[in-house]
Amino acid sequence: MDNESCLTRIDADSDRGQYRLHNVAVRLVADGKPTLICFNEESSVPTLLSKDRGIQTWISIEAAKPCEAINCVSVDSTEPVQLIVPIANPAHSLNDALFSLCIDMPAHGPDDSAVIDQYFLAAPVKPDNSYAINNWNFYVHLRAGFIRSTDDVLGNTGRREGTFFFPHLVMPKFMRHRFAADWQSLAPFPTMPIIEQSKGMYPPGALENLYERLGPSALPTIRKPIEGKPSLLIYDRGDADRRRWENAAEAVRMVRREFSGCFSSVRFMRGEYAQLNAPEQAKLFRAADLIITPHGGALANMIFCKPGTTLIELTDVVDPWGWFHFCARLGMRHILHKPVSLTEHDQPRFSLSTNELYDLIADALGDGYPTSPYVFD
Repeated sequence: MDNESCLTRIDADSDRGQYRLHNVAVRLVADGKPTLICFNEESSVPTLLSKDRGIQTWISIEAAKPCEAINCVSVDSTEPVQLIVPIANPAHSLNDALFSLCIDMPAHGPDDSAVIDQYFLAAPVKPDNSYAINNWNFYVHLRAGFIRSTDDVLGNTGRREGTFFFPHLVMPKFMRHRFAADWQSLAPFPTMPIIEQSKGMYPPGALENLYERLGPSALPTIRKPIEGKPSLLIYDRGDADRRRWENAAEAVRMVRREFSGCFSSVRFMRGEYAQLNAPEQAKLFRAADLIITPHGGALANMIFCKPGTTLIELTDVVDPWGWFHFCARLGMRHILHKPVSLTEHDQPRFSLSTNELYDLIADALGDGYPTSPYVFD
C-alpha cells in the first residue's frame, strides 16, 4: 500500500447515524477498549472524531502516519464493513449504538436484509454461538437483522487480536441519545426534528423501527394465561454494585400475601439474573405484564416487552426522562417512584417500605389491569 492510498477519509452526512470511514485500522487488545487508528500526514486525529465525546466513551482514537498501515493485517473486503463494539451495559448498547443503525434506515422495515453485508466484532474473541447469546449488543444486532451470523469478515481465521486495516468501515456515532447532557455537541443531525427529554432525545422513527424489528417474530411466542390475570416480575439488582433493592424478598412476601389471586405468576429475580443470557433476559421481560425494578441497564429489555406492559421504576430522581418516553411511545405504561432511602444515583443499596410498594401495585392494577391490546398465540 502506498502512502496516498492509506490516507483516512470520513463521510458523516448530517442525517446519518453512522460514520463512513475509509482507510482506517482497529486495534484489539485482550483487556481494554478497541482503538480506532486514523492515518494522515500530520499524524493527528481528524477534528470530526476528536470532538465526538460519544465515540470516545467506547473507543480510543489514535493517529498514525500512512506508512504505519503496512504493519496492519489487511482485511480482505472491498465492501463496507459494519463495526460492532461489545458494549457490556444493555442500556448503552441500545441507546448508544443500536439506534444509530436505525437512524440510517428510517424508511426500512423489519423484513429488510442486513444493513451491511459484513461485520467486524471489535472484541478479542471468536463470535461463536455462545458469544452471540451472551453479549446483549451482539445478540440484538443479530435478532434485528442488522447482521447475519455468517457475515463475520474474519470468518474462521481464529485471529482475534492485533491491528486490522479496513478500506471501508461503517461505525456508529454512539450518540448516547438517552444519556446525553449536552445534546447539541453529540447530535449528528441538528436540523432534524427531535423529541425532547430532560436528559437526552430519541430520534424520530428510530425507536419504533427497532421495536418493530424485535417484535413477536424475534422471540418464541408467549401465550397469555388462560385466566387473563397479569404476570408480575420483580428484579432487585442483587447482582449489581449500585441501587440494590435490599429488602425486595420481604416485598415479594407481602405481594404474595396481600395480592393473592391478583397475578397469574410472581417471578422474583435476584443475583441469578446475572446468569441469564441475552435471549433469556428478553423472554423474561416479554412474559411480564407488570415489572418492578430499580433503574439500571436491564431495562433495555423493555424493547422486547408487549404493548400494555407496565413498568414501575425505582429511581433516585422523579423526572420524566429516559424510560418514561421510551415506554410512552411503545404503548407501555411507566411509573416513576423515588424510595425515601434512595438519595443518590450510585448508592450501593436502598430499601422500599411495604406500604410504598403496596400503594404502587394498587395504583398499577387500578379497577382493572390495563392488559395488552395484542394477543400472542
